[in-house]
Amino acid sequence: MIKERENNKFSSDTNRIKEEIHKYKWYHNLKYLAAGIIFGVIFVKAEVISWFRIQEMFRLQSFHMYGIIGSAVLVGMISVGLIKKFNIKTIHGEPITIASKKFSKGQIYGGLIFGFGWAITEHARDRFLPRSEQEP
Repeated sequence: MIKERENNKFSSDTNRIKEEIHKYKWYHNLKYLAAGIIFGVIFVKAEVISWFRIQEMFRLQSFHMYGIIGSAVLVGMISVGLIKKFNIKTIHGEPITIASKKFSKGQIYGGLIFGFGWAITEHARDRFLPRSEQEP
């Protein structure tokens, strides 16, 4: 009996999600495609995806990437603060809820491992590319 209720619960949730997915026509998603293309062009023009800029960042030779990352963090902090302060709702009128997360040491370790791996990967690139392909 309980299993039946759970199965019905999951199937009704699945049906609801399928209805929400198919609520809009495919061309309603074109605005997200356009935003992604614009965002990508901005990244290319600002040289955010340039391996040379990333390498400069890890070698502490340029403020370029730190400025971009820092401004993104600042904009995110201000946006979340405004959303919480003014109880801003979604475009469909639903309240925006930001769940609090418990801090753990694993987040620090994971970030360090990720950062070291990224730095090693960028450094190893110098070893494998011929000198003619490397930027000065």
